[in-house]
Amino acid sequence: MSTNFSNNKLCIATSNLDKFNEISAMLADLSLRLYDLKSLNITSYPNEDGETFEENALIKARYYFNLCAMPVIADDSGFCIPAINNQPGIFSARFAEPVEDYFKAFDKIKFMLKQRGIEECHEIDAYFICYLVLFFNETNFIVTNGKINGKLNFNANSYNSNGFGYDPIFKPDGFNKTFGEMTSQEKNSISHRSIAMKKMIKKIQNNEN
Repeated sequence: MSTNFSNNKLCIATSNLDKFNEISAMLADLSLRLYDLKSLNITSYPNEDGETFEENALIKARYYFNLCAMPVIADDSGFCIPAINNQPGIFSARFAEPVEDYFKAFDKIKFMLKQRGIEECHEIDAYFICYLVLFFNETNFIVTNGKINGKLNFNANSYNSNGFGYDPIFKPDGFNKTFGEMTSQEKNSISHRSIAMKKMIKKIQNNEN
């Protein structure tokens, strides 16, 4: 496998500035010229009809590679709660649609837990999972993944904090604050995406697949 970056360029397949900045920081040591979808004037989206995070990450990577003609790194990640059949899961972003209202998604999770007789104050297991695909062409791509376990945390104070998505309601095991209450440096050192990215960088450096 060849990790050949065209003119040291790499597209990070997201229009979410928070996610772009997070992934960019993780890739800083590779000295690549990084682009998000907005900077490439790409506004379309693929139909993410995969049944797993890995399938959806590959769908996105392949789709944007065909539009931008440079290597693409795409991720599919989600927030999973075993007590409600690992939902939101691959539908994590769609829980907050149509306007990315994650507070509405939090309320939906509370309602689903209540339907199962689970009070939100209980210690409820949850985890974040991420699959990354670095796509060079149809026969040359790398897949890695990362996972971090923790607990749900509906502390209202954490809602007005840093982070994005489900960060404000996730407290990783071994820590006394949520992802949303951590600095970006703290979160990036332990997150599911960071775990997947460290595996990815190691494979890039070792020319592995």
